[in-house]
Amino acid sequence: MSILSSARISPTALYTGEVWQRYNRSFPELKVTQGAMLFNLLEPVMIASRLLKGPTLTDFLLARHDLIDAQVDAHILQHTNPTIIEIAAGMSPRGMRFIRRHGPKITYIEADLPVMAKGKRKRIQQHLQQNPNHFVVPVDAFATSGDQSIHALFAGIPAGQPVCVVTEGLLNYFSRQQVEQLFATLASEFESRPASLYVSDIHLQMQNKGVVADTFTTLLGLFVQGRVHLHYQQADDLVNALQCNGLQGKLFKPSQFAAQFESCKPLGADFASILVAQKS
Repeated sequence: MSILSSARISPTALYTGEVWQRYNRSFPELKVTQGAMLFNLLEPVMIASRLLKGPTLTDFLLARHDLIDAQVDAHILQHTNPTIIEIAAGMSPRGMRFIRRHGPKITYIEADLPVMAKGKRKRIQQHLQQNPNHFVVPVDAFATSGDQSIHALFAGIPAGQPVCVVTEGLLNYFSRQQVEQLFATLASEFESRPASLYVSDIHLQMQNKGVVADTFTTLLGLFVQGRVHLHYQQADDLVNALQCNGLQGKLFKPSQFAAQFESCKPLGADFASILVAQKS
């Protein structure tokens, strides 16, 4: 069974959902009042940081979201009828957006803890009725067994079918042991599904150094009511951890894509890196 509670990360899910709303990446059905309240509460701090030419939460939230989208889009274009699984989807608009963009070419599964999944299904009920290839299901990303585990979710996907697994805003809020457990679980499930892909964001120590970054990370930890874990010093450390758990991966800095995405230009965009991994 899972050993963690989602309570301490729910504020970030709410805040992030409001960022997607305000920057035209979401849908009215997914707007949450508490998210708007959190956004308004923190906005004076963000405005002050902008005036001082400093980073904001919005910087990396938008950059990571757009780059994850780009990786998923590329995967869809390379394969016939792929399945996209977004774990800990929260109020992510990605499922609705990708279903509307790609139609019946894909199957999109949003997975989250039961309360969140139930709430989201209710919010987008009409959309789900109109799009039978879009599902919202209860899954605990760190459950090691049971009908709400990742293993049980994959059991419903035919062997040989390519899968793209997405996590956004998840890895740095849990221990290294739990994160590498997730890597190993995905590697095991990818074994019978060649060309499957894992896409995520992650914060590295080397990209979160200095007074500004330290303060930023501390504030983020207070915001989520728990510690923000910077598990890996640099990209090579993460790549080695992936290899030890059956995956091969690479990392990208958002600033590498500044010419393509406006969201990748701000100072704080590189606080999060984008991870892309496959079965080794």
